[in-house]
Order: sequence, then structure tokens, then C-alpha cells
Amino acid sequence: KSLTMYYHQYEGKFVTTVKTEHRLSGVISGARIKGRVDRIDYIDSTMKALKVIDYKTGKALGASAFEGLHPSGLFDKYNYEKAKAQKYFNQLLFYKVVSDIDWWITSNNAEVLEGSLFFVDPEREQFIERIVAYQKDDVEDMKELIITTWNKIQNMEFPRAHGPEDKC
Repeated sequence: KSLTMYYHQYEGKFVTTVKTEHRLSGVISGARIKGRVDRIDYIDSTMKALKVIDYKTGKALGASAFEGLHPSGLFDKYNYEKAKAQKYFNQLLFYKVVSDIDWWITSNNAEVLEGSLFFVDPEREQFIERIVAYQKDDVEDMKELIITTWNKIQNMEFPRAHGPEDKC
């Protein structure tokens, strides 16, 4: 039933899928980073512009949850949808950083320009896509966040959580 609904909703809108279940990997400032994307599509095959797609099951997040996000933004513990959007936003930015150094993508002279969360909600019979167009500043901030985190790990600098018993 869901597959039939998907077909009818996207009939005539199908794009060229380049890869599925692709394992991205590369090294940035000594840190080996990797991730797996569900699907990679062409946005424009002549320019080798790509979009990475990550499928999510369940209710889609509202478009407004993705507004004003920043890679090093704090999770809003009082707003579940915004906190989840922050997590997904960071995930898509991470994919962009890794895709920029991934052997398969770079050897094909391609570039990932967008990230997409594709929400599949069989209960509500919905398929909703949320697209993130990568901004250069956000990508650079994510790179810096990865490098800073890697350096702290290498230097054994772990944050301490201080509580009533002053335990880590």
C-alpha cells in the first residue's frame, strides 16, 4: 500500500539515483570520518551536482523546525522538534563534509550541494521531504567542530560534568 502511494505521489517526478547505501569516508586533519547515506541523487547530471538523502520513519518535522539552525547550536531541551531538527541538520552537514573528501564522489568530479531528510510515515500515509541547501559558513563551522573535537580527543580533553557528588 505504501509503495503504491509513494509511486502515485512522485509519478513523473523521479530523479536519477546515483547510488544507494553509499559509505562516505575520508580524512580531515588526521581524523578518519565516515558515514553512510541511504541514497545519492543527481540534482543536475551535467554539472555533477548531487543530493544526499537520509530516510526517516515516523512523523515529519515541520519546516519551521529547521529555521535558524547552526552546526554548533545548542539543543533546545524544551522543544523536542527543534532539538531533533538540530540533530538531523548536523547529520546532513556532516555528510557534506565527508562527501567533500569522499573518494568516489571526488574521483567523479561531483559535488554534494543539498542534503535531504525524507520522512516516510505509513501511519499518516505521508511522504515528506525536507531539503537543506548547504551554506558555506555552516559547512566550514562543521569542519571546525569536527577538527576541534578530534583534537580534544587526541589530547584526552574530556569535559567533566559536575554534580552534587562531583563525579564525571
